[in-house]
Parts: sequence; structure tokens; C-alpha cells
Amino acid sequence: MSSEIAEPWAVSCRGLGKAYRVYDRPHHRMLELMGLRDPERARKRWALRGVDLTIRTGECVGIVGKNGAGKSTLLQIIAGTVRATEGTATVRGRVAALLELNAGFNPELTGRENVGLRAMVLGLTPRQARERMNDIIAFAGIGTQIDEPVRTYSSGMRARLAFAVAAHVDADVLIVDETLAVGDGMFVQKCMRWIRAFRARGTLLFVSHSTQLVTDLCDRAVWLEEGRVLLDGVSRDVVREYTASIHGQATGQSMRTGRGLQQTTDTPTDQPAAAAPADIRREEIERLGLAAVMDNLRFNPDADWWGRGGATIDSVRVLDRDARPVSRLPTDGEVLIEVVCTAHERLERPVVGYSIANHRGLILFADNSWLIYGPDGCPPINAGTRFITHFRLRLPALPAGEYAVGAAVADGVPKNFVQHHRSDAAVLFRVASSHLVEGIAGVPMLGCTIRTIEPAADREVPA
Repeated sequence: MSSEIAEPWAVSCRGLGKAYRVYDRPHHRMLELMGLRDPERARKRWALRGVDLTIRTGECVGIVGKNGAGKSTLLQIIAGTVRATEGTATVRGRVAALLELNAGFNPELTGRENVGLRAMVLGLTPRQARERMNDIIAFAGIGTQIDEPVRTYSSGMRARLAFAVAAHVDADVLIVDETLAVGDGMFVQKCMRWIRAFRARGTLLFVSHSTQLVTDLCDRAVWLEEGRVLLDGVSRDVVREYTASIHGQATGQSMRTGRGLQQTTDTPTDQPAAAAPADIRREEIERLGLAAVMDNLRFNPDADWWGRGGATIDSVRVLDRDARPVSRLPTDGEVLIEVVCTAHERLERPVVGYSIANHRGLILFADNSWLIYGPDGCPPINAGTRFITHFRLRLPALPAGEYAVGAAVADGVPKNFVQHHRSDAAVLFRVASSHLVEGIAGVPMLGCTIRTIEPAADREVPA
């Protein structure tokens, strides 16, 4: 028996294909509907063909490919909403699919009524649907509009409702097809945190045009091209090949990929490096109006949190080096992140931490006080005591977008601690402009020189 068959699997596709009939003239379709079939009137367009795919239980698989590559068709067949023309798709367990936003919703019914129907369609009993109704509504967070018709909802509200139901039906396989792209920053972060927790107990199929998100979230990626599997493997390898192909098509150039660099040992060292300023591009960046600007900065007292409650976070602020509120962040800005907490019980080894995450909930960087105080930790803090922590750091440049500052207070050491209060979105802010065009963060440029070493010698360029 092969290892693939021996391992438990959640999804198995064999020879999967989906063809749509394409008509040259509208009345040809009508004739076929009337039963007057003629092979000459229609031709088949294969959206998917010859797909063999096995997804093991517990895997997180990202599906990448250009528009029209067959990604959504594949997920729809696996979810059971589209019938395959040929081949088979077998799923073990309960499936929750987040595909088209309106799928499964009756626009004339209220959000509450749709929650009950959709939950039962996904496998819950009427009693289970009623018992989980309040939790689903709270997760969606659309307030009193839950009792209004869904036809009055925005696309973001429908996405909230659909995800909230999927998060409460005990799914074994979760299918997500770019649904999160229409959500607001806070809800997207909540969904991403839930997805990361779901990975520990379920199987995830994830379609996204964000290759960084696929690399971060998925262990494995599948590249679809014109309805066929072009590459299947480790996510970073597949994404690298796919990105190179897309870039090559966009620029009209042939892209190559590889791994490993050839290090030379004859690099001249006769010219010492010059002293570098904080960032040699800063004046030019400021002149062009591309300096990172932090605005819409606000503490979020209603942010989701979790913890034991032996201590709580009262406030979180981002301040400049002189402890003043920050409204403009230079590309190499030094800031203070201030976290004010109250101990409701004695904390023997208090630890305070912070994090900064992007709108997808991906933590860009984080730190905590234990790393500063060392194994002995901070001195104990008695119950009823308020205490303040300042983290002084130089922020990297951030791309334009929405971000969140998280904070946490705990008691113990990194491998043995009690989390008392953690909020991943304690402060929200936006970077309105930035000089960055690639990457999730940028560091100050300390120097850059280009100089000739020797005349170029003729040499064979490896293929």
C-alpha cells in the first residue's frame, strides 16, 4: 500500500473535470433547452480537466492561479455546489464553504432567519442552530441589522454573516475563496485568528491572490493553470514559481527560479565603508511625499480579548520619543509603545508584551518584557496595583494599509505562564502613504554604492 493511500485524507479528487457548453448564438441554447440537440451548435469549454489531488487530514492547502484558472470551480465541486462533468471528488466529514457571498442566503429573509437556515444546510440540527444563534450573531457583529432583510446588507456584512455561521458548525473541512477580501480590517483580523486556530483541528482549502498570505498560512500550495494542476508542493516553492511566471508574463521577459547563491572570495576590500546616516533616502522620501504617515490612531476599548483576568489592560498608546502622541511616523521613527495595566491579583512574574499586525492578522513583529528582565523576571506586583510599561523601539517602514497594535499581560515565563489579558487589536492605525512597494516591512537604508571592480570577462552564463 502506498504512503498516500495509507495516510488519512480529507479530500480526494480523481480525474476531475468540468466543462461548460458555449453557444455561438443565443437561440442555439433555447433550441437545446427544447430538446433539439445538435453537436454542431455548441462546443465545450473545459474550466477544469484531469485534476488528481489528495488533501490529507489537517493540511492547509492554498490554491493559486490567474483569474479563470479553475480555482473557484475546483472548490465549488469539492463543496458540492457544482457537479463535475467527469471524474470524482470525495470529501470525508462536514464541509463549510465560503464561496460566493450570496450563496445560501435568501435576500428576503432577515439575517437571523438566514443564520438558522444556513446552519442547518451545513449540518446542524434545528436545536443546535438555536443554541448557537447568539454566538453566531455576536461573532458577526452587525448589531440590530441582524433582524433586517439580507438584501439590505453590504457585501462586507454578508461576508461577516457567512463566516460567522461557518465558524460555528463544527466543520471538518473549511473552504475559503477570497471572501475575506471584502471585510473591514478588524473583522478580517478576527477571521484570520479563527482560521489559525482552526488549522489545529481541521482541513483548510484557501484561495487567495495574496501570495504572502498563502505562504504564511498554508503548508502546501497547488498552482492551477488553464484548468490543470501545473505544480503541487511546499507553499513557498510553488509561490516562488507562480510569482516568477506572473512577473514574466507582465513584463514580457523569461523568468528563472532557483535556490542557493555562489559566494565569491575575491571581493575587494580596499575601500572602507563610509559612515551612514539614519536613512540616506529620508530627505528624498520626504520631498516626494512618500514618508509613512500614521493616522486614525485610536485605542479600541471594545477590542476582542482573552485571558484569565488576573490582570487587565487599561490603555495602550503609541507615543513619540518624548512621550507625546504620534500623528506622523517618519520612515525610521523612534516610538514608545505604552501599556497601562491593573493587577487584580498578585503577579509573581509579570510579563507585558506587544505586537503589530497587518490587516490580515499576520503579526509582523512582537516582543515582551521577559526578554529584557531575563530569567528572574520583573519584581512581583501586588493586587490592586496599576503599572505602566514602555517599549522603546525604532519602527520599520510599513506599506500603506491598516494595522493593529496588540498587547498582553501575563504571569510566569515563556514556556510556563498564565495569560491574563490579551488583545490583538488594542490600537488601530492606518499608514496612508509609504515608499515601500514590496514586502511587509522595510528597514532604514544605511548605505548603497555601485562601483566597478574590473572589466567584465567573457563567461558562459548558466542556463
